[in-house]
Amino acid sequence: MPAAALPPTRSTGHPSALALHQYQLSLMPADEAERVGQHLATCEPCRADLANLASDQRRFEREVFPQTRAAVMQRRTPWRRWWPAFPALGIAAAAAAAWLVILTPQPVPEILTKGDTTLAIFVARDKNVLSVSDGKTRLRPGDRIRFVLQPAGQRYGVIASLDGAGRSTVYHPFGGHDSAELGAGPRVEIPGSIVLDASPGPERVFAVLAPHPFSTAQVVEALQKLAGKGAAALRETTSLPLSVKSATQQSILFEKSP
Repeated sequence: MPAAALPPTRSTGHPSALALHQYQLSLMPADEAERVGQHLATCEPCRADLANLASDQRRFEREVFPQTRAAVMQRRTPWRRWWPAFPALGIAAAAAAAWLVILTPQPVPEILTKGDTTLAIFVARDKNVLSVSDGKTRLRPGDRIRFVLQPAGQRYGVIASLDGAGRSTVYHPFGGHDSAELGAGPRVEIPGSIVLDASPGPERVFAVLAPHPFSTAQVVEALQKLAGKGAAALRETTSLPLSVKSATQQSILFEKSP
């Protein structure tokens, strides 16, 4: 499915999170940038959102990028641009994050599967954007993945993954000890994208959503326990044993091919 141009605004009339990211990094076409700029001139909440993005970018450059830069350069990645405002790379995983690179996001389709879906993963490959189907999609080195949530009324969430080598990573929230507050509306796009390395095997991404804040440490602990059971258990386990009241979960498994 060809990648469509990113709509500059949500149905509410305010710029989406991705539109603000594009505006901040001057990646938006001139006419759309002009429209967003005019909106920002009269909208204090959106100006505050833009200021928060700039703060996240400075924090990433100060705390995370120095830890990962050397490892990334050793791999001589062909990607030329980092996505410094990405708020989804856990601090605990950053020191060992040579297997991923943060990139300028690609647009994702506007429609999620109807029903109880809480998590969708989209992969950008060449000039196409494809949906990742649970247990049916085989990804390649260099594929860029992005996450989209359908909260269904839940207000807080954590996105984390475990791969076949037993490595767990918290993607969202960035550097947070507690779950991330989700934006209003039926669709929440997690900014930024991740490029997969060449290590083969399964990886399962878990989305845990709840009506109240909860600790990311609970999710990490459950992932570490699952890691000790091996790749077969990872392929079969669709939810984590968590004591988060009224939480909902969904996970998506994909295989990475060399």
